[in-house]
Amino acid sequence: MSSTALPLSRAGRQIGPSRPRPGLDLFVLLCVAAAARGLWMWATPYQAYSVDLHDWRIIAGALSVGLNPYAKYDVLNWPPFWMESLYVLMRPLQRFDWDAFTCIRCFLIGGDLLALCALFGLMRLLDRGGKYGRLLFYGYCLNPLLILLTVQHANFDAFATFWVLLCLRFLIRFRREGNPVDWLIAAGCLGMGAFTKTFPLLLWPILAPGARRLGGRAGILGALLVILPAALSLAPLYVLNPDSISRNVLGYRSFGTDFGLLSLFHLIGLDGVVHPYAHIFPTLFFVASAVLAICLWRRDLRHDDDLVLLVALLLLATFTLGTGYGSQYWFWVVPLLLIVYRQFPGPLRIILAIAAIVTVATNIFEYAFERVPLGAFWYWRFPSESLARLDHQLMYSSYLLPLVRMPMTIFSFAILIAGTKVLLTHYHRRADPQG
Repeated sequence: MSSTALPLSRAGRQIGPSRPRPGLDLFVLLCVAAAARGLWMWATPYQAYSVDLHDWRIIAGALSVGLNPYAKYDVLNWPPFWMESLYVLMRPLQRFDWDAFTCIRCFLIGGDLLALCALFGLMRLLDRGGKYGRLLFYGYCLNPLLILLTVQHANFDAFATFWVLLCLRFLIRFRREGNPVDWLIAAGCLGMGAFTKTFPLLLWPILAPGARRLGGRAGILGALLVILPAALSLAPLYVLNPDSISRNVLGYRSFGTDFGLLSLFHLIGLDGVVHPYAHIFPTLFFVASAVLAICLWRRDLRHDDDLVLLVALLLLATFTLGTGYGSQYWFWVVPLLLIVYRQFPGPLRIILAIAAIVTVATNIFEYAFERVPLGAFWYWRFPSESLARLDHQLMYSSYLLPLVRMPMTIFSFAILIAGTKVLLTHYHRRADPQG
């Protein structure tokens, strides 16, 4: 397919002239985001830290005495980007006697800001003359969910999300200009994302149209760029301790019945279905991905906006229909859904707005009152026996947490259904330069 056959934006939207001083806009957004995260880090009680942040401190300590954390602990389930980051952070910690939690959080805030830069660049590429500063101001910089994920949870998914956003940027450039280098860089970004955390590998079907246009040799090189960063980084760790890498990284599967499809099975009494479904889900997802790749191989998506929507739906489906959930997974999709919100008016935008309110409110509640694994900032600010009982019920009741997350589950399904309907409508619509 010729790149000229693809309109620059959904429904034939013309890309307007560049707005003046985009660098200043980005600088202001970065300052606001950094200030909001720094203020929350200062205001949060010191005891309000997640189990992940506790683990990061332990791993840094193990590295400082020459231990292999992959062999000693079961908490590193990805390629070694994060272990290497902790090793680098360990140097100033030891030299200047800095606080480990503060140092790790500051590093993660840097990753958060890096993802914001990539998001700003992608939105500007999609609509060069558009106004999206207010959306990013409230939807990203001051978004309580992203602040909690970065500061209190201390998850590093922002770094992987940065590579996903960068991959989309170069794929869209390839769709418009047809430069093979852009497609290869996009494949490399996906590979670097997988080196950071493995979930970007789920997006391999989006490379299929470019592989068809460029031919076999470029396709093979692109596949190597996707696979090799994670594979080569894991190879020496596997040689040193094959059992731990096979069990904790290659064989790792998250599992839980507190959110998504598995929570529905659990609440309606179909617990006997949960484990068989969890066993076959990876195969089902791979088959669905292969079918998607074949469809995209035969005919590419018409609009650049549709590509962003597809990626958001793929990642959202992974933890809504899949076998495990963690609040950190929202960092995979929130930046993408901000783009979808802006680029797709109509019912989908309304669903996204309500889903955003529900998701943010649910996570604020959980991060306020769940001591394990999330940190319970409200409990540590105002400790009481009643809050301790609530935390106990959230942890040990098999039904309370799925019910708390039920509105979030419902609207996640609503996004998947509405977004899929939009994608299918655009995909099957006859090519028309006027949209």
